[in-house]
Amino acid sequence: MRFLYQRGKVYNEVYHDQPIKPRYGYPIPEQIKAIRNLQRQDIRLGITRNQSFVKAARLMADYEDDFRYDRRVSRHKPAYDSFSDIELRGYFGWRTGYKNGEDVPGGSYAEVYMNELLCGIGVVNAMDGYEKLRELQRRQGSELPTIEKMIIDYAVCYELPKELISGSEMFHDDRNIILLQDCGCGYDDCDKLTARFKAMLEVSKVQELAEGAPYPEHIDKLAELMCRCLDKVQAYSLEKRKKSFLEEVCGKPSVWPYAMLGGAVVDAEQKGHGYIYEVNPVRTFYGGENWSVRRMSLTEKAGELMKGFVQAVYLSFMNVAEDAAGYIDEKNNKTVSSWMKKVIEETCRNYIQEIKLREERRVKIDFSRLDTIREKSAAIRDRLIVDEDEHISSEAVESVSCDDVVDNNDLGIISTLTELERRVVKAVLEGEDTGFVREEGQMLSIVVDSINEKLYDYFGDSILFDDGTLQIYEDYIEEVRTMIGI
Repeated sequence: MRFLYQRGKVYNEVYHDQPIKPRYGYPIPEQIKAIRNLQRQDIRLGITRNQSFVKAARLMADYEDDFRYDRRVSRHKPAYDSFSDIELRGYFGWRTGYKNGEDVPGGSYAEVYMNELLCGIGVVNAMDGYEKLRELQRRQGSELPTIEKMIIDYAVCYELPKELISGSEMFHDDRNIILLQDCGCGYDDCDKLTARFKAMLEVSKVQELAEGAPYPEHIDKLAELMCRCLDKVQAYSLEKRKKSFLEEVCGKPSVWPYAMLGGAVVDAEQKGHGYIYEVNPVRTFYGGENWSVRRMSLTEKAGELMKGFVQAVYLSFMNVAEDAAGYIDEKNNKTVSSWMKKVIEETCRNYIQEIKLREERRVKIDFSRLDTIREKSAAIRDRLIVDEDEHISSEAVESVSCDDVVDNNDLGIISTLTELERRVVKAVLEGEDTGFVREEGQMLSIVVDSINEKLYDYFGDSILFDDGTLQIYEDYIEEVRTMIGI
């Protein structure tokens, strides 16, 4: 009791027991207290921070907490020892909510959970860990700027299939380098030509050509010409120059030290010196006490060199294709040497001439004559059908006039095929290689289209199709054999 004097009056005040409000987040669970003691013990024993974290994380793998910490936590290279008791309890509350479907931004909490997954904690196997890391990337990727690299490193450490990471945006330049170096890939593969063309545009930063501007009707031809010119320039530079053109653009393969899982608090298993993990033809990781990577990288001048090349090919092509003398703007070609211009212009002229010859060789069918041709063909067929023991009389043979035979050859069946087209059909029937088409200076896809077009009216269908290998539909094989005479 105490007495108070106020405004001439005396008051007495009596104290009573009052309940004490619990502190926010307290009491701290015993499991959290246990790992705090464990960490202090590890420090005394000289155990590394990473090893201590892994030990504690294994003990807390199944721990759950309903506490939700209402403040954002941000730490550098966070682990359990980065947090105060209340913050650490907040982490386990956040992790419990995350596993139950809550998507509260985690800050450093998300990074600690990533470290647990990288250590294989809370996962069934390596693949399960990979899938959970990808899920974490989808849900908390904005909180984890390094997670893509960590996932790649995780796949390398745990020998997961390279297909899981080879499409990563981190290897975008690798894919462009591989496409640029794929010389002699064949010019009848439209998908490969398009991919190489896009790689040139990405490296050169001349993206407007990808949309065909300003001549969209020429974009397919331009893609093929770009690939032909690149191969010619590379072949010439390999023979005549000290450093090839692609070496100036893509550099040489070199080995560099690599910080595997660098920045993460992990205790990853070391790989022996014989461990090799090839992501793609231009990037390979090597294990050992210290990791290394053999890789290629675009040079500092890659964009400038490729831009000059792309512009030179484009301007040369349009100059020839449009027959516009003086179209080439020399000031846009300062980065292109004179020898390269000569190779490009020669390749361009030859390619345009090839296109013109290809168009001239195309056979045009007069469809207005098909009804008459069919009638005469049917008459000839009826005259030639005889019984097994009979022979065609001389009168029957004489009744088939020369004009009728010529008209039958005009039918658009096998007689309309060129010698090269007959060879292609025969090669497909016999399962032989069709490489002779390229040797003839032709594109296999164009020859195939021509064959299908000429025989379409007879069969009512395309007979040739490409399903990885060029084939004839089974329904037409015997009839085509009879026509071709094999």
